[in-house]
Amino acid sequence: AVGAPNSTTTAANDGAVWVFYGSSAGLSATAATKITGSATATAYFGNAVARSNVNGDAYDDLVIGEYGYSSETGRVWVYAGSSAGIATGTFRTLSPPTAGSGASNTGSRYGWAVSGGRSVTSDIYQEVAVGQPYYSTSSSAANYNGRVTVYTGASTFFTVTPTASTPITGTLGYRYGSAVNLEGSY
Repeated sequence: AVGAPNSTTTAANDGAVWVFYGSSAGLSATAATKITGSATATAYFGNAVARSNVNGDAYDDLVIGEYGYSSETGRVWVYAGSSAGIATGTFRTLSPPTAGSGASNTGSRYGWAVSGGRSVTSDIYQEVAVGQPYYSTSSSAANYNGRVTVYTGASTFFTVTPTASTPITGTLGYRYGSAVNLEGSY
């Protein structure tokens, strides 16, 4: 998958992701699918992409960040994989967890970074990690602590709201979540 967050399909900088499939002959030079997300101006859909088998069905699912959505509050899209490829009609959107007391998610850029591909709970379901680097613990100052949330994979990931970890919040100015990477059980 190739993200192009500054592309324009419906509105300026709404973003898009092109999905390319491989075969025994190699990677196709032509995209099989174009995904456009919310199609709202400056959403920057496709700024981050990852794969994760969140529902344990042996097909990789596609995780896509859209950090500019709704005044840079951001959100993440997870599209189901299938034997035919990415099922653009089966998806789940993830929104930032509730902001702490005195804080706000507006401008926090949830979905700036995404990761998947490993199970941190040592089961067959892979998790999704989402970075929110401009999250500030105080609404009176842009202190950019940042935070990261991990969503637990499950067979019901696309039908029941997935379980989210308690967000890990960074220290003043650290911008936790600028990059995230899941690498299995530690």
